Amino acid sequence: MAASGKRPPATDRASRPAQRRIRVRTVAAILRPGAGIGYPQTRSHPAARAALRGDVAPLYGALLVFALSVAGWGLAISAVAHTQQQAIVGVFLFVAPASILSGFAVPIGNMPDLLQWLTWANPLRYALVVIRGVFLRGLGSAELWGQIWPMAVIAAVSLTLAALVYRRRLG
Repeated sequence: MAASGKRPPATDRASRPAQRRIRVRTVAAILRPGAGIGYPQTRSHPAARAALRGDVAPLYGALLVFALSVAGWGLAISAVAHTQQQAIVGVFLFVAPASILSGFAVPIGNMPDLLQWLTWANPLRYALVVIRGVFLRGLGSAELWGQIWPMAVIAAVSLTLAALVYRRRLG
């Protein structure tokens, strides 16, 4: 609506979808050349031809639960932050320790006891075990359930916490 309370002319309303299409096509034209960068190199690499040994369905399910748990933490951080800069710092303060404590670079068994205890609340720890299990050992959903349910608990807790913090912030 215009500032005077009148509807905009019909020509403006008709041109909006065309403007959106132009914007979408512009973004697609910008992204299209970059989409293939690295593709030929990765397809020719021997590791790219490695066989997937396990079933894809539990992998996708586990990654969905992982995405929900991480989204919950992200929503909680954004509900606490007052500015975009605070949110960026909050995400960094979550992602850096989560990556270090995931067992990706340093085995969890080699960490001090306190850090080993903290890894139980890290959804990335469980996601990495699922990915390794499906790709390297061919594990199925029965063997992976022990890694999926803790991620589901973390997702439920983090999403509930995010909702409570957001509701409290609204008033």
